[in-house]
Amino acid sequence: MDEETAIINSNTRNEKIRNFFVNNKKSLLISVIIIVGILMGYFAYAEYKENKKIEISNQYNSAVTEYSEENKERIKNLLVDLVFKNDPTYSPLSLYFIIDNKLITEKSKINDLFDNIIKEASLDNEIKNLIIYKKALYNADSSEENELLEIFRLSEVNRITIIACGTAAYAGEVAKYAIEKWAKIPTSVELAHEFRYRDPIIDEQTLVIAISQSGETMDTLMAVRYAKERGAKVLSICNTQGATLARESDATIYTHAGPEVAVASTKAFTAQITAGQLVALSLAWQRGAMDQEVLKELGLELLKLPRMVKQVLESVERMRELGKELKDAKSVLFLGRNVGFPIAMEGALKLKELAYIHAEGFAAGELKHGPIALIEQGQPVIVVVPSPNGEDSLHPKVVSNIQEIKARGAKVIAIAEEGDSAVGKSADEVFFIPQTHPFMAAQLAVLPLQIFALELASAKGLDVDQPRNLAKSVTVE
Repeated sequence: MDEETAIINSNTRNEKIRNFFVNNKKSLLISVIIIVGILMGYFAYAEYKENKKIEISNQYNSAVTEYSEENKERIKNLLVDLVFKNDPTYSPLSLYFIIDNKLITEKSKINDLFDNIIKEASLDNEIKNLIIYKKALYNADSSEENELLEIFRLSEVNRITIIACGTAAYAGEVAKYAIEKWAKIPTSVELAHEFRYRDPIIDEQTLVIAISQSGETMDTLMAVRYAKERGAKVLSICNTQGATLARESDATIYTHAGPEVAVASTKAFTAQITAGQLVALSLAWQRGAMDQEVLKELGLELLKLPRMVKQVLESVERMRELGKELKDAKSVLFLGRNVGFPIAMEGALKLKELAYIHAEGFAAGELKHGPIALIEQGQPVIVVVPSPNGEDSLHPKVVSNIQEIKARGAKVIAIAEEGDSAVGKSADEVFFIPQTHPFMAAQLAVLPLQIFALELASAKGLDVDQPRNLAKSVTVE
């Protein structure tokens, strides 16, 4: 293998997805293999940057090194390390190699590439053993995985129902926007505990997407069993390998967010949103619902999110201060539109969970239909502002909402896109997030809300990891 080689893991063998990743038009010294981990497989990619710098990344780690002939071996080893070291047991049956922008899928060639890595790479014995183990698994029977992949041939699906509870339901609400916009499939989000008690219309052409961090949420499990009894196929989004939900679903997307110690969900939430958006992209590909160049741009935008998240987390000091300043607030209201609406509800939920104060998330368009009566002098209101560059006309409407509540004495804290000058003229405080696709802004906008809840609760002297009356996994109905 040489400097034109990248090694990737993906979780689907759909030809359109392959072509999307392979036919990138970037001319890079090391091919940029765009792996957004459709269905959340492990991935690694290498990118040639300015000044002969090479950045090698996966969803957990990245390393930057200088490209040179002498450094070629180190670059290759970093790629191998990032692919293989994180989870040696993860299914390698969908392992692909991209060489000179050509996808290599023939089993004999892939085995040769395994052998070349083992033989040529200057790796420690631990990594070599993992690669050998990966090769053995790769050559195992793949019939079970092929069977699971059948669920993603979804041309027959005419309806999607997302079932979840709490934070996971808000992740589903964000995913709904992407699925309907990109894949053009009618999608609804149902609270799992209500789902089977209202005689929902479910049949063989329905795809049920069940979301649960633990995979043990009893309400969600009962809803899944109900749906399967009526012929629906079930795809679960779960963070816990081997969970009951995963075992009872037709297929599972593992979010690989890692252990989440605190009861209130944070990183699992953003991972669930991303998984939902990846499902939307996959469906759009398979159904031919969008131009492939547009889909490619969306995939590239998703790849930028980890760096944007890091950027947001490095600039949240003012949100921390605001949390401390507002520790005596009796109530905080949250407003949002489009994907900002479920993000507003999630921000309110975090504040309820951690700080034990009244918090409520509203659709900003509902303001005049009742919630504006709650606005009084000094009332904190956090507004998730849509991008001024969006296809819709929501931005000026939300700015108008800010002006209305500001005129009635509210203290307005806005979460807005960088470069949004209109918001700064109206809100008391503005926290800016990087520019991205309006749907993907959800993963960024929720971060300052999580930090705000954390700091406000900490300033009140509360245990933010183990809030009262709550459990990490709700295992009873």
